[in-house]
Amino acid sequence: MEEDLALGALASKDGRAYLFDAATVNTKNRTGSHPGEVSGVALDLISGNAATAGQDGVIRLWERGASSDWVLERELAGSGGWIWDLDISPSLGLLASARADGEVGLWKLSSGELDAVLGGHQSAVTKVAFDPAGEVLASASRDGTVRLWAAEGGSPLAVLEGHEDWVQALAFSPSGDLLASGGREGRVRLWDVASGSLLVSWPAHGGPVYGVGFDSAGERIATAGDDDSVWLWGVAR
Repeated sequence: MEEDLALGALASKDGRAYLFDAATVNTKNRTGSHPGEVSGVALDLISGNAATAGQDGVIRLWERGASSDWVLERELAGSGGWIWDLDISPSLGLLASARADGEVGLWKLSSGELDAVLGGHQSAVTKVAFDPAGEVLASASRDGTVRLWAAEGGSPLAVLEGHEDWVQALAFSPSGDLLASGGREGRVRLWDVASGSLLVSWPAHGGPVYGVGFDSAGERIATAGDDDSVWLWGVAR
């Protein structure tokens, strides 16, 4: 639905997540509360439903209601401590969770079953992201690496090394052939997904990079940092 493509979601320290209209930034829905900070929220752009997780280590799945609140559909048993991030692949019906114990959880949305646990990181996993085709899953960690996995089955594909500190931001290009990562050292790195090779790296901010994202054409990257700035960068191919 075109309406759902213009939606965004935000996690909040008040224990809730908020759905908003990306065009007007007006709040449309909110979830019920977790007993602690919410640090991960993922939106299914097909259904408009959402998943939330955070400090309590429990994943909650929400159905988008007609009123101002989402309706709790299911809770997924917590494990691995604090969950820092979530992402959904609508095409595969999978939910990925970034866990404080250094592992990535893969869940089946239809049944709520844990499909796989992906191990390899040496510290907390901070971000997870599916590529647009739902074929590759990327995970970032406080160990300074990014790992690529087959989204279906979870087999390891590549380890991307080079960041000097925590990696806290990930984004695939719309075509899925590029991956941008942002680190606590203030640098952004651009990777070729097929080969796992580093294409370019540059100092983007005077502090940690908290967010990266491509425009719809894949020609520019937006970055947000701890220095209270947002920058736009051209993508050289």
